[in-house]
Amino acid sequence: MSHKKKVHQTELKNEKKAKTSRAPEAAEGRIKQSDIISGGSAGGHSYIVYRSGSSVIVSTDYTAVGGGYNSTPSYERVLYGSVEEFRKMKKEDVEFQAYNAWMDGAH
Repeated sequence: MSHKKKVHQTELKNEKKAKTSRAPEAAEGRIKQSDIISGGSAGGHSYIVYRSGSSVIVSTDYTAVGGGYNSTPSYERVLYGSVEEFRKMKKEDVEFQAYNAWMDGAH
């Protein structure tokens, strides 16, 4: 078997593993429109802030779907445990966390 063919087979195996270990799209963060608290832009990247249970989360990789959003967990950061705590945050701190969430996901 040629080296090229071996490499191709290895790539196919790795792709198959990645597909089977990936959570279904709905589990990637279905966010209701009513849970969106805030949004903006940081470092040229848009973000949303939303409630999830008792946590407040910032996401920089999200897609509008129906009446809500899907979000990619690797591009998210938990900001606080409550909306009240979040409301006390300075806008600059939210933008800083949003930018770093984007950087985390990009790596």
